[in-house]
Amino acid sequence: MNVTDDEQLYLLAKQPSLTISTFQGYEINGNTFYTFAQDKKSTNQNSGVRFDAEDGNGNKVTYYGYIEEIWELDYGPNFKVPLFRCKWFNLKDGVQVDPQYGMTTVDFKNLGYDTEPFVLASEVAQARRRFYFVFFLRQGVVRYMLYLIEQGVLILPTALVPVAPTSRY
Repeated sequence: MNVTDDEQLYLLAKQPSLTISTFQGYEINGNTFYTFAQDKKSTNQNSGVRFDAEDGNGNKVTYYGYIEEIWELDYGPNFKVPLFRCKWFNLKDGVQVDPQYGMTTVDFKNLGYDTEPFVLASEVAQARRRFYFVFFLRQGVVRYMLYLIEQGVLILPTALVPVAPTSRY
């Protein structure tokens, strides 16, 4: 049963239930999204999100991030609001577009916007690209390579990225 706009406004004013449902995956707008933790256990990586907005001057700004948690706020039996709690990449230094190939790359060590982690699930787009992490050892340090599948084509990585130093082997 669909909720009318008037009913939604009324239910939003009442506040949600104190119980929040959480998920490792969520389907919305024809896309399946996963948390970053679920990506590590899955063959499909669907935690990457893109959010298009406008700055104060009316210019389009695209934010990139990954989903840490998926919440569903319960406003009643027929009205639930899904939220993604994300880590966002810093636009100044953490996101770059390759001028030759037009490929967007992100630096997992360069995060920003900690005070605004939540976004309505209905407002994000899934990255058109699939990212695959391959972890391995090199010189006693755990490292990973980020492989990118874009429209079915494998784009090989150009650099090795060390994982945060949690342990040495």
